[in-house]
Formats: sequence, structure tokens, C-alpha cells
Amino acid sequence: MIFMIGGSGSGKSAFAEKRAEELHRETAVEAPLYYLATMQVWGPEERARVEKHRRQREGMGFVTLECSRGIERAESKIVPGSVALLECVSNLTANEMFREEETLNGQEAALENPQALADRLFDGLLRIDSLTKEFLVVGNSVFSDGVSYDETTAAYLKTIGRLQQKIMEEASEAWEVVAGIPLRLK
Repeated sequence: MIFMIGGSGSGKSAFAEKRAEELHRETAVEAPLYYLATMQVWGPEERARVEKHRRQREGMGFVTLECSRGIERAESKIVPGSVALLECVSNLTANEMFREEETLNGQEAALENPQALADRLFDGLLRIDSLTKEFLVVGNSVFSDGVSYDETTAAYLKTIGRLQQKIMEEASEAWEVVAGIPLRLK
């Protein structure tokens, strides 16, 4: 597993896509190069981001699998020994935490325990990692603003923080992208 993290607009996605393409070329396997897309499109802002990312990876040979939730379901669609890039665990976590169908009569369902959700998502990532030759995972640096949040947002941050720590521990390689410059952490 290779982990890439950075802030919004840092260049982490472009770096991860280029790195995935390089690794796919280096492995010289016949298996596809997968892009596991986690963005849930709710409106024009998300649609614009999805289109930007599609244009960015155009011509790179990615096979896109839409995986906004239930990442473990992607397992059956991935050819063993392939290279896959997941963009990104922050979206995946939010999609799992804030499921539209779990709203009943205008009331939000109880949030899953942050530790349990992080563990469940990590297990799904490990399953994909075990199938692939190389598995690149992108995350967001969302912890440096120093703002106090409501209980729900704090639970999200706790979940994504725990999940990204687990990914970092597992990763054989880790990068932080700052202002377009990739810095190797591990």
C-alpha cells in the first residue's frame, strides 16, 4: 500500500495518478490500471471536481470503478495483480458516515462508532491491497485549521484520523504533497 496525503488543491491527486501510471508500466502486467472513485456527486461543485479529475487522468489508461460506499464490493471487479488507485479515503469515510437512506423522518441515524468505522473501512482497503500488485490510497490533510467542531464533524475527523493512521502504519511508502511538491515520509 502506498499512501499520499495533502491539503485541498495541493497536487496530491495528480501526483498519485502519475505514480499509479508509472507503477503500472513498471509492473508490466496485463491487468488493468484501476481508479476507485469515491466522490458522491450531490450537486454542481462535486460534479465539477469529478470532471476536473476525469480530464486530469484522460489518456492515462485508468478503468474507473465508482466506489462511493462499500469499498469491499470493488474486490470482485479487480483483476488480481493489477495496480489500483483509490481517490480518496476522506470522501469514502464521509459517504459511509452520512448515508442518505439512514435519515428517517428528518432524523439522522446514530453515527457508527469512529473506531469501528475506521476499522471496517481499513479492512476493506486491506482486502483490495491483498489483491493488487500496487495499491495507492489518497487522503486529505484536514487537521490543521484549529477550529472546534460540532459533535458530528468531530466524529468524522476522529474517524478519518484513525483510518489514515492505520493506512500510514500499513503503507510501505508514504508521501505528503505540499504546493505541488511531493515529500516522501516513509
